[in-house]
Amino acid sequence: PAAVAADVPQLPRLYTAASLCTYIGRPQAAVGHAQAAVKLQDEAGYQPFTNGLAAYWGALAHIYVGRADRYLEISTGLAAQTGFAHLLGSCGQIFGLVFAGRSDEAIAIADNTMTAARAHANPYWISYAYFGTARAYTETDPNRALEVVREGLAYTRQHRLRFLEAFIASDAALLEATHGDVDQALDLFDQSIDSFHGFGDIIDLASVFTRLIGFFEHTGRLEIAATLYGTTTTYHPAAQSAGFAAGVDRARNMLDTDTFDHCVRTGAAMTITEAVHYAHHHIQSARLQQP
Repeated sequence: PAAVAADVPQLPRLYTAASLCTYIGRPQAAVGHAQAAVKLQDEAGYQPFTNGLAAYWGALAHIYVGRADRYLEISTGLAAQTGFAHLLGSCGQIFGLVFAGRSDEAIAIADNTMTAARAHANPYWISYAYFGTARAYTETDPNRALEVVREGLAYTRQHRLRFLEAFIASDAALLEATHGDVDQALDLFDQSIDSFHGFGDIIDLASVFTRLIGFFEHTGRLEIAATLYGTTTTYHPAAQSAGFAAGVDRARNMLDTDTFDHCVRTGAAMTITEAVHYAHHHIQSARLQQP
């Protein structure tokens, strides 16, 4: 690129911005961009970006290439620092610990993370702390998780943080479906799908589908679940949490092999827009079947 050839002082900032390509389905490239930013930002002649941000975007990219362990490692290192880097790392630690099945440890640092976020008075990171705290409680205390996720959703809407609202809406949808209001869950699934599709964020759109698969599997709509699973094999093959994989396995075991394989092939052949329309259609059908 021209900026690299010219060796401009803003290269660390440009590489940090480029690392957001994770969200358009290029997480491996994002890892490289973030590493380049971290390497350059302390060298003389370059303008560093906000402390810790390049490392954290790189950590996020590691999740999407199947390296959740590396995400937790980087986040823990950031959390050991001071200032804004500490906040980034603390938020990341919560998610990393949840991914590692260590929810109790995530809960233990959730309050301090929220305190740090409020001290920085940045609505984005306060919302992120809400997001992480709800995740921390999801397995051990889903009612508490639902309470937190509702608070977080209201906060993101108040501050018009549409990107984080889409993330929190996705988690809220699954919690509402299993522990709250199913009609609200379906509305939130619709909202989150539309938001990520509109952003062009295919990697997190597919993550919403993994949650929706759980809903359809749980309610006995196994062919729909299997078809949506097929879409994730194309657009986000790494988006497989333990719960998601278990739901797919149940659908596979309860359908005959030919039917399951046909549904997966059908989903895999869909364009992103077709997959979105398919999801919306069946969300609407589920809404009409509610008592």
